[in-house]
Amino acid sequence: MATYYSQGSDLWSTLTNWDTNAGGGGTDPASVAAMDDDTFIIQAGHVITMDADMSGFANGIAGLTITGIAAGTPGTLRFYNGTNGFLKIKLGTTILGTDVAVYGRILANSDGDWATATPLTAANKAIISLRTTAKIVSKWLDIKLYCTQPTTYNSVRTYGQIFHECTVSAAGNTLTFTGIAAALPNTRLVRVTAGSGALPAELSAGTDYWVVGASGNTIQLSLTSGGAAIDLSAGGPINVHCGWYANWGITGNTLTKTTHGLANGTAVCVRSSGTLPTPLAANTIYYVVSTAANAISLALTSGGTALTLGGSPSGTLDVYSGSTGAAPGLGGTNPYTSTMVNVLDDVSGDSTVWVAGAGTFATTTVQNAIVLADAGPANYDQQRLAFSAVTATTMTLSAAVDSIQYPNARIWLCSRNVAIQSSCVTSVNIIDSTSGTTNIGIFECEIRSTAGTGTTFYGYGIYLGSGHTISGTVSGCNIGIYSGSGHTISGTVSGCNYGFNYGSGHTISGTVSGCNYGFNSGSGHTLSGTVSGCNYAIYLGSGHTISGTVSGCGSAIYYGSGHTISGTISGCNNGIYSGSGHTISGTVSGCTSGIYLGSGYTISGTVSGCSYSFRDAVGHIKVLSGADVTYSFYARNVIGQRFRIAAEDHGLASNAYKVYDNVGDIIKTACDGATANYPDEDPDAGSGYAIEVSNLQQIISATNPLYLISDRSPHRIWLAADTWTITYKVYTTFTAGILDNGLIIAATYISAASPLARTRSTDSQAIALKTSDTDWTQTISIAITNAVAGWVDIDMYLTEYESGKVVFVWPTPTIVAS
Repeated sequence: MATYYSQGSDLWSTLTNWDTNAGGGGTDPASVAAMDDDTFIIQAGHVITMDADMSGFANGIAGLTITGIAAGTPGTLRFYNGTNGFLKIKLGTTILGTDVAVYGRILANSDGDWATATPLTAANKAIISLRTTAKIVSKWLDIKLYCTQPTTYNSVRTYGQIFHECTVSAAGNTLTFTGIAAALPNTRLVRVTAGSGALPAELSAGTDYWVVGASGNTIQLSLTSGGAAIDLSAGGPINVHCGWYANWGITGNTLTKTTHGLANGTAVCVRSSGTLPTPLAANTIYYVVSTAANAISLALTSGGTALTLGGSPSGTLDVYSGSTGAAPGLGGTNPYTSTMVNVLDDVSGDSTVWVAGAGTFATTTVQNAIVLADAGPANYDQQRLAFSAVTATTMTLSAAVDSIQYPNARIWLCSRNVAIQSSCVTSVNIIDSTSGTTNIGIFECEIRSTAGTGTTFYGYGIYLGSGHTISGTVSGCNIGIYSGSGHTISGTVSGCNYGFNYGSGHTISGTVSGCNYGFNSGSGHTLSGTVSGCNYAIYLGSGHTISGTVSGCGSAIYYGSGHTISGTISGCNNGIYSGSGHTISGTVSGCTSGIYLGSGYTISGTVSGCSYSFRDAVGHIKVLSGADVTYSFYARNVIGQRFRIAAEDHGLASNAYKVYDNVGDIIKTACDGATANYPDEDPDAGSGYAIEVSNLQQIISATNPLYLISDRSPHRIWLAADTWTITYKVYTTFTAGILDNGLIIAATYISAASPLARTRSTDSQAIALKTSDTDWTQTISIAITNAVAGWVDIDMYLTEYESGKVVFVWPTPTIVAS
């Protein structure tokens, strides 16, 4: 093992440009192959162009130092057009710089000029391969890595599934494939394409067929549901595609098609060659409801209310479903093992980037890496795979899809022609940007941990640092972005345990998908991009601004405080699971629970189309004027469950105040005799508004009271120092009236001047049944002594229950000094 110093600016493969002495006069490497296990130092002022292929090295070079300089031009390792470079680093060693004013540099771009941001052409590769415990210590390095990005899509949408290479029996008019009958029972709608053989003359691509005669490992095809099997001639093997339902009509609120076989509860997406009917949108998951032989309706949640369709739809409307993946067949097992999947997006034009064989040493690197991330409202489901072939409508993966997939499950294309790949199997900082450094970090490249499979992850993609730009891909890591501050992320973080661990002030306009935790914690992140297919999109943290889209996650926001949500949350199990002080001016829709728990939320946007807009919401939630909220609850009248939602414009009616509580409703109601048994007039013989307490739940008690005037938002009165009696007029329909202690008034006041003390006292009186619809003679009052002038806070609560009965309180008290 030797240490070699650069002697000037040249190609890496120029042997005479390396010497065992910094000043020359020593020994040069014998060959590029002989560099394995040697250490290299690029001296200040030298620019070394990487053109070596170290993919076959047993160990890799034993470290690389890129020397900085106090002033002037530092050492530089560069990749640029016309050369391919594969740099392998030995385990336990590093690529690092030196602690001087001008840091060493690593560059990949089109022309090798540090100022150029044009990417390395797709025909060339720049690969840095870090073995198990190797890493890049970027504390004293400036890094600019510019890859060729996909020209069409950086991900593709999938749907349905393919039975690949089904054999054709002309004698039996059957198609045979292991598990095909179990996964494609009778009445299933399918299409066919040629596999390694031709289609039988009687079959054509793009035509609907129905499965008949399913038995064992065979099916037959018919032109109608339940019709006669098609008499097949020789052909095959062929591919059978399911999950696509084309050419629907629209009648009222239903989609119509000749027998389709879609069952209630099936998750689907829609698309149109023209304009979709309102409110349907592309790339949104809906659920089949009200299915009939030739019609379906769609809802935002499984078993939900059918959407009302409108607008001016045009073009051809198609519906597509997801994959049954590894779901058991009718026999209790799933023998289906095809690796080919249906895709909606054509990336075949990017074959120079993705397909093995493009450029040097492509077959010895793990190219064509992908992350398959589910898109539905479930805990995260991802597979890290590769693909070997791509057409306009299919991709062939390195393994079969191992789970059920919602429609629009995404295949994220992780490979780039500029890549940092780590084979670590421990908690290695792949790019170690120690906190506090101000170095340049532009990562328009692939950063990938390659060793883990399933739910096993290794390594931290980018560890600490500040102000990095991440516009490529980060995948396969235990933590994609560990921490740091002020990073700008316009690329993709996918297939990691944690996309972001913590940190502050990141700006994310790209995508986080297929991670257990999209964002674990942190503060002040700005998310204008997309988070999808994660268990927890945002787990903890404070003060995040979410103007983008969160969809298909277990919980969009699990916990945290003070988040501002002006974007869209849709298709999640829980839109907002818990937390405090969130402001929701955007949209929460299509979730099982729009808001599950939490307190102190302010809603000025939309919460609708969820199975339950509110589940077990604890604490006070304020719905501002103009908010469009559907008030659906998982359960009321449940001991231990507490929620209180106060609406300023209930039902979008101006000033229609209403409070929903676990044990009843508080409503602003006019005293105008519009409802039988309600007040015909207010205490002043007018038609003013009283506080109505109704829809009482039988669990009301001293421990489960219903606050007419909340202790969290009390009636606040400024009173001078004196003894005061505060009285409210009451009207009730309780059959025997309300017992003493059934309606309680409380006052919090200044009880001592020095030291200043505040005391909360309660009082109650029995309230008799109203004698007429104008009877406001009953009252409830409390006497207090204010030690000095100050605020007195009044709250009032009901602890008594009678089914169907109502209490009214006139909100203007009488206040008398003793």
